[in-house]
Amino acid sequence: DNTVYIRVRARDNVGNYSNWSSTGSAYAGNCCSPTTLNHNTPVTTATYPTHYVFSDASYMSKAVAISPHSSDHDIHVYTEGCQAGTYLAGSGWGGTVVDYVVAHWDVDGTFYPSATYGSSGTSTVEYQYSSFLNVGTPYTSTFNYTHAIEVFEVYLTAGNTYDFTLTISGGGCNLGFGVGLPASGSWLSRSGMAFNVDAGGVGVSESNIGWTCPTSGYYVIVVFNNRASSTSNSSYTLLVNQCTTPGTPTGLTGTPTGTTSANLSWSAGSPAGSPTVTYYWSVGTSPSHTYTSGYTARGTTTSTSASTSALSCGVTYYLRVYAYTSCDGTSSGYGTSSAFTTNPVSYTHLRAHETVLDLVCRL
Repeated sequence: DNTVYIRVRARDNVGNYSNWSSTGSAYAGNCCSPTTLNHNTPVTTATYPTHYVFSDASYMSKAVAISPHSSDHDIHVYTEGCQAGTYLAGSGWGGTVVDYVVAHWDVDGTFYPSATYGSSGTSTVEYQYSSFLNVGTPYTSTFNYTHAIEVFEVYLTAGNTYDFTLTISGGGCNLGFGVGLPASGSWLSRSGMAFNVDAGGVGVSESNIGWTCPTSGYYVIVVFNNRASSTSNSSYTLLVNQCTTPGTPTGLTGTPTGTTSANLSWSAGSPAGSPTVTYYWSVGTSPSHTYTSGYTARGTTTSTSASTSALSCGVTYYLRVYAYTSCDGTSSGYGTSSAFTTNPVSYTHLRAHETVLDLVCRL
């Protein structure tokens, strides 16, 4: 953009000049006539460079992205049109990867993105300001495959561990997501984000489990759509969950079902713990045995019940269980059942459907 001021003076036929006139009105010309980008309204281009402009006073985080349909195209943002003024940020990831840049929530004003680099092919360009997302509250929507991005922000606390999951429920979108924390008053490129989970295929869900937040703040989450392979809309759910260590399992019960077998059951502790929770159970003759020492039988399950047929007849046992979450790799303490005793025997002949091992046990 150029601001032009007009002043005039006169010259006679012998070369004499008058004084300059006073300054005329300013004219703010634009040398490249940038296309206006509106929030959540994608546009397409097949000419490079193509220049854009958008104004934002949302006081929310924001992003602008380019999603190539076939060739490698990049996005860059300036303070003036025609790639003039101060260079703010850019992304040139390579290939048909979605390139994007994000800005802190306190960055407001008028900005001039340019789609660059590719010499052929079509790309989708889009600007969005964010919607707020709460930790532990899933956001479910339909991603329109003609769009490039959807943008969110969420407050995360340093030292806490979080799960990020993007669950795709059918459709033809190839979605991924990135998470980052731009500094106050600043922009951040895709490569500067804390992490990106790239679009792994049409209809493929994505996740980053057990990420520990290094700095408290309002993080930007950009869900991006690879237009090169997306063909139809997809339903999706975005969830940011804080990892919670499971509480000690309760209500442990061992119920004998024969001379060498028992059913085992328990209830989830409080809290139940972040998914995925796996229960490690063991049966032994001591109430202080562990999963790795002093056990007679053991196993793992994601449910709250199990069974075993590896016991001895007429023996008193204890069931012990602890819970482990894959979210951040933490575990509960052990829960311990009351004593239970496998069935005794009083017969010396082989019963119907009884094995020789059962008979030996009874003898």
